[in-house]
Amino acid sequence: MLPKIDLPKYTTILPLSNETVVYRPYTVKEENILKYAAQSGEDSDYEDAVKQIIENCTDIKLDNVAPVDFEWIFLKVHAASNSNIVEVTYNIDECENKECPRAIPGYFDINCIEINKESTLNCPFKQRGQNYIIPITETVGLQLKKVVVAYEDDYQTLFSSLISIYDEDKVYPKSAITFNEFSEFIDNIPKKVALAIKEFFTYTGANIKCDVIGDCPKCGKRFTQTVEGLKDFFD
Repeated sequence: MLPKIDLPKYTTILPLSNETVVYRPYTVKEENILKYAAQSGEDSDYEDAVKQIIENCTDIKLDNVAPVDFEWIFLKVHAASNSNIVEVTYNIDECENKECPRAIPGYFDINCIEINKESTLNCPFKQRGQNYIIPITETVGLQLKKVVVAYEDDYQTLFSSLISIYDEDKVYPKSAITFNEFSEFIDNIPKKVALAIKEFFTYTGANIKCDVIGDCPKCGKRFTQTVEGLKDFFD
């Protein structure tokens, strides 16, 4: 029998929840999941592959992780599996020398990623800590959290985001609410509240950002561009 391979383990603190999580590098088999998903050209396939990698390589539950923490831990797993330096193609169009190529080799350093909280300054929703308040009436409302898991059933996706329902006298935690009770409750909200909930799911909130650097091999000029969000990092 061949020897068992013990992979190294690391820890990191998630930037939004401040939770300490344990993670390991992904294996060759798991890296192939990412490669095949990328080759499909479908964003949904790649997102599903990233989720599977995080489930395999960390001790966190996707139902409870915020999008920015999701992006952070995937990059940490990627750095542990390959390198903190990620090579990408840098597209340039502002170089004055017409002989320069329109695309050059570039890179970014995972160890230099930061959390971009500027978008939260213009948040259209009232916040309570890291959660969001969606009023239904003057006294009744929802407290929601951002999540990365989306279901085909919109009610299920909303239920996974639920922290609590409140009125002027009481707070009803998610643990005390059944899915059927919640679905019936949502069926009776006003249309304008439904639109606010839809806006909540399109609101990105805080995300990761990093500078991508590229040096033109023709003129030697260095280009730097700040990219935000996991998808832009690997485009």
